[in-house]
Amino acid sequence: MQQKGLIINGFSLIELLLSLAIFSFALLGLTQLSVKAMLMNHSAYLYNLANQQAFAAAELIRTQCAVEGLQQEIAKNLPVGKLQISKQGRLNFITISWYDKYHEQQGQPALNTVKLTVYEIYP
Repeated sequence: MQQKGLIINGFSLIELLLSLAIFSFALLGLTQLSVKAMLMNHSAYLYNLANQQAFAAAELIRTQCAVEGLQQEIAKNLPVGKLQISKQGRLNFITISWYDKYHEQQGQPALNTVKLTVYEIYP
């Protein structure tokens, strides 16, 4: 009688469970990276929006138009957004501040500001 050798094809259950565990840890890391990237992207969006609003306020000051409507727009578009304009002689100082969750989660101050100085060319 001749004995045939036992031929095993495929993977064992332990190998499959180990590869599944490694894959799931990698997926968790990618998920955390994706969430952090979205928070950073939103933070950059808010900074860009505040910068645009500051330049809009500067243009309104340069053309001697009223900036009252801009305050409501900033409050609507930025979380806890505030516009402050102070004047010293012919210099106007524009400060826009807003709340940012991403910086708060990083242990940094949650209140961000954009500051701009505008020189009045009209007397």
